[in-house]
Amino acid sequence: IGKTIRDVKTESIEDILHKNPMIKTVECYKTPSGTITIKIHQRCPKFRVVGFGSYYMDVDRKPMPVSTNYAAYVPVVSGRVTVSMCSGKMFDFVSYIVDNPFWNAQIEQIYVRDDKKIELVPRVSDAIIMLGTLDNYQSKLGKLYKLYQKGFNVIGWNKYKIIDLQYKDQIVC
Repeated sequence: IGKTIRDVKTESIEDILHKNPMIKTVECYKTPSGTITIKIHQRCPKFRVVGFGSYYMDVDRKPMPVSTNYAAYVPVVSGRVTVSMCSGKMFDFVSYIVDNPFWNAQIEQIYVRDDKKIELVPRVSDAIIMLGTLDNYQSKLGKLYKLYQKGFNVIGWNKYKIIDLQYKDQIVC
């Protein structure tokens, strides 16, 4: 304010804005008509991690801080979870959950136990879903989906406390 367009340093503006951890990219430039244009792309959180710290993983598989001004409605991963786990197999698993309308509506939280096995906390029923490792998670969730469709619709959703998907070709309740 109060400077001529010639005195405005667009690189300095970009440098200052790049210091904000919520900003992914920033572009600042002067137009021939004498306008300063700033284009900002923000980072987009994929899921929230609550474990050895509290942060989001963004869509580029990078940790980003939790904002004091904004809370994203994203899945929560908690327990003994690490950044390297979140940027690898866990990211792929959360993407699978989020991209599937049934599982996105069904799974409320993903918990990583001390032995690195995964528990899922559903929105419907009080049962804990023991996924085990993230190996073959599509197959494990496929079996559970069939149980939801053909079993729990008949016998009820609240009959069991634990639904264990860790075993090949079976579900133990």
